Amino acid sequence: MGGSYTGTLWGNAANNTIAGPLNRTAIWNVGSSITDKWLGFSACLTATSLTNQYYIGIAADNEYRLVLDGVEILNTYSGVTGQVENFRWWNVYPINISYGTHTLQLFGLDEGAPAGFGMEIYDNTLQELTAATSLNDINIIFTSSGYTTADVVQTINNVPLTSGYTCPSGYVYNSCDGNCSKYEFCYPNPTPTPTKTLTKTPTNTPTKTTTPTVTPSVTQTITNTPSVTPSVTQTSTVTPSVTQTPSVTPTNTTTPTVTPSITQTLTQTPTLTPTPTITKTQTPTNTKTPTNTPTVTRS
Repeated sequence: MGGSYTGTLWGNAANNTIAGPLNRTAIWNVGSSITDKWLGFSACLTATSLTNQYYIGIAADNEYRLVLDGVEILNTYSGVTGQVENFRWWNVYPINISYGTHTLQLFGLDEGAPAGFGMEIYDNTLQELTAATSLNDINIIFTSSGYTTADVVQTINNVPLTSGYTCPSGYVYNSCDGNCSKYEFCYPNPTPTPTKTLTKTPTNTPTKTTTPTVTPSVTQTITNTPSVTPSVTQTSTVTPSVTQTPSVTPTNTTTPTVTPSITQTLTQTPTLTPTPTITKTQTPTNTKTPTNTPTVTRS
C-alpha cells in the first residue's frame, strides 16, 4: 500500500504501520473473527462553524458507513469484495452540517483480516487541506482515534445485533444524552408557479361607407394590444419541525475495539449536503463487554 504522496499527513509512501490518516484513526474489535458485520459507535458532534461547511476524511478495510442524525450519508457496501480504494485512499467529502449538536454514527465492515476503519472531520477549506503538511495546519473537530468500544453493532442489512445498544425500530442510539432518538424531517410543499396568461381582445374593423357627395370611403382598422398577465413565483420558507417523544430504554452490549494500523493517501470526492433535524428522544438499556486497545498491523 502507500502511494506517491511523500508526506505522512495524508499518505504513507513508506508503507508502514504508523504513517497516514487511517493509521492514526483506525479502530477495530480485538477479536479478528468479526467479519461481515457493521461494527460501529455513536458520537455526539457539535458543529460551531457559521458557514456549516466541513470536510469528512474517511477510510476502512474493507467498507465504511456514516449516519448523521439518523440519515445515512455514506455507504460503500455493494456486496462486491476487494474494494481496495476504501483503504488505499483517504476519501474526503465536503458536507454541510448545521450549527448545533448532532448524532454521528460511524461503522466499519471487515471481509477478512486485517481490519480497521477511521474518520476525521475538518473545519477547513479545501485549499487549506490540500496545502497542509502537518496536523498543526488543519483543524480537526472530530476523530475516531481513541474510541475503544463499539456500542452499535449491526448486520449487513443494518439490523441491530445483541452486542451494543439496541433501540426500537426507526430510532438511533444518541450518545449525546444516552437515549434512543428518532429524527423526522419536514420539507415545504413545492410552490406552484402560476402559468402566464395571454388575454387577447378582438380586432374591430369599421364597415366602408359611401356618401352621395362622392366622398372617398375610408377603412379604419383598430387593433387592441393583447394584455399579458405576468407570471408570479412565490417562495415560502419552512423551518423543519422538531418533535420529541418519551424516553425508550435501549439495550447495550458493547464490543471492544482496537487501534489498528492501515495505509492511505488523500483524495477528494463529490459533495454531500445533509441538513438533519432531531425530532425524538428516548432512553437506552446497557450491557457492556470489556474494552481493549491493542495494535493491529496491516501488511
